[in-house]
Amino acid sequence: MECYSVDMRVDPLVKRWMDRNFKTDHGRYRFGDSCYYGLVSAVLCQSPRVGNPAVVPDKYARFVPVKVCITEYDFYHYGWEVSITQELRFSRLVRNILIDECLRSAAMLRARYDIPLSQAINSFTVWYGLTDDDVNPDTLRKTYQRKYKSVEEDYRAFDRAAVTDFGTEPAAMQRKILNLHAPKNPDPNQQELPFMDD
Repeated sequence: MECYSVDMRVDPLVKRWMDRNFKTDHGRYRFGDSCYYGLVSAVLCQSPRVGNPAVVPDKYARFVPVKVCITEYDFYHYGWEVSITQELRFSRLVRNILIDECLRSAAMLRARYDIPLSQAINSFTVWYGLTDDDVNPDTLRKTYQRKYKSVEEDYRAFDRAAVTDFGTEPAAMQRKILNLHAPKNPDPNQQELPFMDD
């Protein structure tokens, strides 16, 4: 399959994410059938115009150039030129997804193991490759308190419900569920019942 590519500039965080998750084909990132290609396609089909050039953030100077493979349909319908606005949109979308995944994971970790918030956030910022240059840790903590505290409570409620229903912790609950379907004392002489049609 032929690869049509577009040149674009992305945030360094997005570039590191692309390096970790997607193969390159002669220096071009191939999103393939992943759901993230929808982000590329959605950004290409949006309006490419730039309103006021003075509004372009200073951080755009840090953006790094990459080549991304796109489908033949997108190439012929939306073109191969990506505007600054489209590049900013793509980087913002991916950055927000990574921060959301990081904070949701931290909420689950806090709910399960009741560790300090800063430790939970730090463990996932390392996992997702977020540095202090990408996201201020204070901003992450404030965002967590504002939006993800309720997610943590939901995880805690789920775990309490699991303990109430099964009388054990979630890991032991999973073992109990698996053991429900396992035969207690299998008899090697017992024959299987024939399948009966209704």
